[in-house]
Amino acid sequence: MATIPLSIARYVRSIWLAEKMVTYLHIDKQGYLVDWGGNPQHYGLTLKTGELATEQASFLEGLLGVPHIQVLQFINVGGGCSAHLHIVPSENGTQVLMFDATTEHNRLQQMQQHLNELSILTYRQNQSLQELERAYQKFCEDKR
Repeated sequence: MATIPLSIARYVRSIWLAEKMVTYLHIDKQGYLVDWGGNPQHYGLTLKTGELATEQASFLEGLLGVPHIQVLQFINVGGGCSAHLHIVPSENGTQVLMFDATTEHNRLQQMQQHLNELSILTYRQNQSLQELERAYQKFCEDKR
């Protein structure tokens, strides 16, 4: 079995990272932002190291200091965006990975809306069929 050349693997990785709109935050044990990477502006975040992370990203409130890895899906992170958050505790604080989930979230909401509308239409159709059945039975009784 042949392996994928490193140049192709790097290319695939760059495409994947670009599509996922990954943002990385390193937060120390006291809750201060130590470092960040990626594209926080996509989420409407303006980050400054040395300041409290929860004041810069309020969706992190209560999520720091967890004892084990937490994966939270479809978190509203601001700027009209949703993200899958991976909260990863480490010896020197918490690592937060944000993967954009806005398109997926919007698609799921549209699907749910379509399902709701279909359910309503099915209910109305059943009601109409029952009314038609009653009218037919009354017609048959009146004809006798």
